[in-house]
Amino acid sequence: MAWRARVTVLVLLACLPKTVGWAQSLPRPQFRSNVELIQFQVNVADDEGLFVPGLVTQDFEVRVDGEPRELVLAYEVNRAPRGTRDGGPLPYSSLPAAAWRQWVMLFDAAFNSPRGVLEARKAALAFLDESVLPEDLVSVVTYNVVEGVRTIVPLTRDRVQIRTAIDGLGLTQATRNIDRAGFIADLMEGAAGAGDASGGKTEADVAIEEIIGMVKRSEFAQYTNFVARYASQLQQLGELMQVIRGRKHVLFFTEGFEDRVLVGKSLDELAADSNRIQTNPGEGLASIGSEERFGSADVRDAIDDAVGDLREADALLHMIDVSGLAGGRDRGSDPGNFRPSLLGARTRSGRNSLTIWADGTGGSVVWNTNKIVSGLSDIERAARNYYVLAVPRRPEDPDSFDIDVSVRRDAAVVTSAASRLTVPGKFETMSPMQQQAQLAEFISKGLVDSSLAFETAVTPFAGENDISRVAVIVEVPWEQLEALAGAGNDDTVELEMFSYLLNSSGTMMDLADGQVILDLARMRNSSSAGLPFHYYNLMWSGPGLNQVRTIIRDAEVGLISARTDDVPVPHRSRAGLFIDGPVAIDWQHPGLMLRGFDPDNPPEHKKDGPVAFPFALGDFELTPAAIATAAPGDVVQFYSQMHGFALNPSTLQPTWEVKIRLLDPTGNVVAVERARVIEQDRDPATGAIQVLAGVELPHTLTSSFHTIQMTVHDLVAGTRATAELPVWVQGQ
Repeated sequence: MAWRARVTVLVLLACLPKTVGWAQSLPRPQFRSNVELIQFQVNVADDEGLFVPGLVTQDFEVRVDGEPRELVLAYEVNRAPRGTRDGGPLPYSSLPAAAWRQWVMLFDAAFNSPRGVLEARKAALAFLDESVLPEDLVSVVTYNVVEGVRTIVPLTRDRVQIRTAIDGLGLTQATRNIDRAGFIADLMEGAAGAGDASGGKTEADVAIEEIIGMVKRSEFAQYTNFVARYASQLQQLGELMQVIRGRKHVLFFTEGFEDRVLVGKSLDELAADSNRIQTNPGEGLASIGSEERFGSADVRDAIDDAVGDLREADALLHMIDVSGLAGGRDRGSDPGNFRPSLLGARTRSGRNSLTIWADGTGGSVVWNTNKIVSGLSDIERAARNYYVLAVPRRPEDPDSFDIDVSVRRDAAVVTSAASRLTVPGKFETMSPMQQQAQLAEFISKGLVDSSLAFETAVTPFAGENDISRVAVIVEVPWEQLEALAGAGNDDTVELEMFSYLLNSSGTMMDLADGQVILDLARMRNSSSAGLPFHYYNLMWSGPGLNQVRTIIRDAEVGLISARTDDVPVPHRSRAGLFIDGPVAIDWQHPGLMLRGFDPDNPPEHKKDGPVAFPFALGDFELTPAAIATAAPGDVVQFYSQMHGFALNPSTLQPTWEVKIRLLDPTGNVVAVERARVIEQDRDPATGAIQVLAGVELPHTLTSSFHTIQMTVHDLVAGTRATAELPVWVQGQ
């Protein structure tokens, strides 16, 4: 059909009466983020130290800042391994935001020997393989004197990213230009192990040694400054983890800093100083320095501040002493024991520097032993059973508050719980790292928040071979845009949009993101007034049952929401006759739309795959809608692609027919006056037949979900394929 004829058909359909209505959401089995609730984990044991199961809300008493608070949730979590190791993840719908078991692997590249770091890496990989369950979230964080605390990968179930991060430890500059949430990073090449087969060093090993070598012996004061900055960085880690709900088990692989920074010199050393001064009358006590003799008060204060922030984040530091793996530290606890040190002298072991962090945050210590993996397993077993409690947060509650939990049942006592919590303040006051952590939590936990309304539709389309183009469609109603504009400081709306494609094991396979600034003041005086905002993008996927998680966040005020869509992607080479779609088309509002990228100039990481967008018939570009919404008497348009037809041996062309029906909520056929294909063409990317079709709804329909059913009959092969599109009918 020529362009002029095509436009005529579309315009005729557009002339039919239509009222615009926003559809109610399709049911989504997701646990809301419940930002109005204070959620936290609690461990309860009997007098023999065993976990007490079966408790309910009536069994607990919770006080917030000393005042009783109603308990609305007591959720029991059992992380004991089930039947088989790979039994599949727990359904996201069953997990409150604070219920996830979360492991943060923190690697110290400042106060470790190079050998200690590399052995810690081996222990972490063994823990990942032997103890971490498929549904656990894991993060990799490093500390070095150049960059401080740095999150290499945020909390995620993606074991591929975690292993890559541990292998390389991110100690060279990583490239994450393609992922602002921090999940997907191009880490250094050649960092897949602790050395090559010939015993040589990898690039990661060399980088580790270079950074560790920056902590050298010069003066005690300089080393003390290193330790003070170290404590300050751990305080920032605590602040970062305050935006993530639930308990964080931080596995801190370190040898610790020298004890004398905390406690000063031993009695023998002080006596030696006294003798030296007596034999050298010209040398006074001032030449030795009080910090070197008695420890640094500034360091102790910095550690107290850091411990306070870590406790308020419910982050337990489990100190994993890697000095034994490196063979450096004595196994005795006598303060007179010495070991070689980065200070360049024989100084006392850092046992106090490990215990102060563990005791202060409620964690534990795995001491210098070559059985470190066994110690990590003990930590994992102790973290298998707990409760998640939730109480309502009140408008008058401060950002930080004391929590006190007790159990009313006899012979049961709370053995571990957050005693003080801090919840993040307003979005605009968060640091960039906190904003990234907030985004990562929504992605990893599949959270939903009702503070920002939008809808999504995700549909795979044929790409190249068995790789499909997964189209992600986002729609934000005008009413939501107005609300966001009113919440900000001006009349604009800045939206950040992120979509991640995950396979069944939780591995991030692809991502798509975009940003847009909408000027509502200008739009109100244009043809865009009252129209929803449409955005779509493309990702790639191989065959299998995947998920696409889409997050939208207002970049000015921080309102955030997320959707998760299950996406079955077929084996194209085995599918035979197949229909991609249908996808609803918003033919009334073709102007208010943002496409993810230009197919003629795709981003670097998408240059080697199928990039042509669907939703185009010849030179006419359609506007996909996330959900089909209509009123009785309206025309609903939809787009689909068909492929796998047999060819007529005489004409070498397919021969086919389409039947379109409307079904009511019970599955019965509803009579319609018009249901037909409006236009057809070929997809230049794949050769599939693409069609635009329409159904005129009867005037008698009431408010409910109906279904448009499209059946294609291959007249040559005799095969059929059927696809369906839900339609929300907004009656009077």
